[in-house]
Amino acid sequence: MDYALWIGMGLGLLASLGTLIYGAKTAAQQGLVTQAWANGVSAVFTLALVAIVALTQVGVFEYRIGEFLSPLFAAYVSLVGAASLWAWRSEEVGRALRAIPLHHLIGIQSLRVLGGVLVVEYFRGHVPTYFAMTVGWGDVIAGLTAPITAWVVMRRSNGWKTIALVWTTYAIGDLCHSAVAATLSARGPTQLLPDIATILGSMPVSPLVTFLVPVAFVWCIATFRSIGQQLA
Repeated sequence: MDYALWIGMGLGLLASLGTLIYGAKTAAQQGLVTQAWANGVSAVFTLALVAIVALTQVGVFEYRIGEFLSPLFAAYVSLVGAASLWAWRSEEVGRALRAIPLHHLIGIQSLRVLGGVLVVEYFRGHVPTYFAMTVGWGDVIAGLTAPITAWVVMRRSNGWKTIALVWTTYAIGDLCHSAVAATLSARGPTQLLPDIATILGSMPVSPLVTFLVPVAFVWCIATFRSIGQQLA
């Protein structure tokens, strides 16, 4: 089971990184962004993934500074915030979206099924019920319904814009719930849920929290922006 989790997470992380690089390169080929911008985006996300895996391997994300501040939580909040702001405000991202079909932006979020690793860890006795049943299954549902929604959008079936908007609203709402749950699980004055820093800070779960979740925020915000462009 451990090998299967590691292989699945590894392939999923590489696929999520690949979607970002593919999108940036495609936009550059169509002249919507500069090649330097595409190369920069590819390099930054590649280095971020390598750094996250390296820091996880040496146990940095299992440390705790003081009573409640952990490197894992600090990295999570910083990366989610930076990725979301970049995807929402960047003019280059807006131009790059024109190179990526909407159904592709939705379809790639099938990788959200990787959140099922939390459900697996729950059945192994490592993750509390609330976190697994809400955060874990929430991601699984988003991942399983992504290809169905993408197919409806691709075929331009009746009501496809509404369906795309409803699905994206759910997908980003699930991510926001995950962010709140992670915050309420961090030891400190706001802690209301069990502390699961040990599990979230170790392999193979840590890259899910510190890389795939920020990337998923980029996907969702990019999808919202793309829908907005098509509705305008």
